[in-house]
Amino acid sequence: MTGNGAPQTPPPPADFEALKSQLATHARDLPKRLRQCARFVLDNPDEVALGTTSAIARAAGVQPSTLVRFAQGLGFSGFSEMQVLLKDNLLSRGNAYETRLRRMQRRDLGAPIEIFAGFAGSAHAGLTNAVEQVDAAALDHAVDVLAGARHVHFLGLRRSFPVAHYLFYAFGKIGKPCSLLDNLGGMLASRVDLIGPDDALFATTFHPYAPETAEFVEAVHQAGRPIVAITDTALSPVLPFASVALLVQDAAVGEFRSLAVTMCLASSLTVAVDQRLAPPTER
Repeated sequence: MTGNGAPQTPPPPADFEALKSQLATHARDLPKRLRQCARFVLDNPDEVALGTTSAIARAAGVQPSTLVRFAQGLGFSGFSEMQVLLKDNLLSRGNAYETRLRRMQRRDLGAPIEIFAGFAGSAHAGLTNAVEQVDAAALDHAVDVLAGARHVHFLGLRRSFPVAHYLFYAFGKIGKPCSLLDNLGGMLASRVDLIGPDDALFATTFHPYAPETAEFVEAVHQAGRPIVAITDTALSPVLPFASVALLVQDAAVGEFRSLAVTMCLASSLTVAVDQRLAPPTER
């Protein structure tokens, strides 16, 4: 606090990791429009780095003045100073500024082979940075929870469904008792009681989050069951209720995000759990 009782402006984050950490701590306390800005920045850091204030505001569904207020609340002098941090993050990953800018400005993604090349390129970029995204201690904790559970219940709706279904298949192949939850007939909420005291829930959801998943995760948390989550950012509604959460960001082509990084993480979880379960002589 200052001498007159006014709140001090925090120093701006030094890098993108510090920015993400600050938003993870404070974003849930922000007013709706500022939380909307946080959501957009975390989902689209490269686009925010390269776009104009008016274009970014339009895409985020807020006024340009709201973006400025959001940046200033983080300790920046204005929105442009925050963009400098995001541009540094973009350049540090080896992406060419001009290439990203042209990609942003192209609405026509071209012939089918060009669309495929776009997805392959974005998947390659995402996988290149994937190890930096995932917290090693959190991953180890997730393996402990899943390996130690008597039975693992998998939940993923909408875009997350392929992840949950793959893990259900893969855990079955390694002999781990498991089941796949769904919302068929609107019956998901009633299935909390299926998760026993020695079981674990694995849940995955990405923006825009399936409300049924968030509500189910909260109910399972209230029942005292351990929860492993794969989600995208610190603003995910399942984050406060997860025993351990793994945060990943898959790259997008146009309006579509791939699941390349997420599926790689799912495969890694399966193999790590299998190793954890195997007797030392069989490893």
